[in-house]
Amino acid sequence: GGAATVAVTSTLAHIAESHAALTTSGTIRGPLFSARLALGERILTSFLNHASLVREFAQGGKMRMAKECGDVETAVKSSLRLGGAETEAFKAAKAFKSLVLLPTESIDGSPLLREVPDRVLLHHLYSRAPQDLSTPAKRASLNAAQYASWLTKKASDAEIWRGGKGKLDV
Repeated sequence: GGAATVAVTSTLAHIAESHAALTTSGTIRGPLFSARLALGERILTSFLNHASLVREFAQGGKMRMAKECGDVETAVKSSLRLGGAETEAFKAAKAFKSLVLLPTESIDGSPLLREVPDRVLLHHLYSRAPQDLSTPAKRASLNAAQYASWLTKKASDAEIWRGGKGKLDV
């Protein structure tokens, strides 16, 4: 797998080793399952925030990104023993995987848009834009990792839209 898959699987292996009770509990419902589910959602949300910022990739890169999306989702589900969990984050990961492969002109009106968070969609569309249109991350003088971290930890939708719209108004 790619770098994200390796990072996710090694982190999850560390969690399983350090906190065995969290990942070995077979309970479908209860606090441990809820904790695993919350962790899985956080991992997928962070992954999608990072993935949506990847810029300029050819067809081979799109295929690798789609594979990475599937690999990360599978790693999260299997390592955290989440079975058939279908939360918003899992639905978004599946939809983003397919969205990456769509031609830009096919995105508008795609049913996938219902599953992909607006912030992920906005940044993914920026990633497809010509290089002379700088991204909200560049406008905020942040590198992609810093910006993705801000998206995951602190950003409100209003702040994200303000940053995206501000660039388009210039």
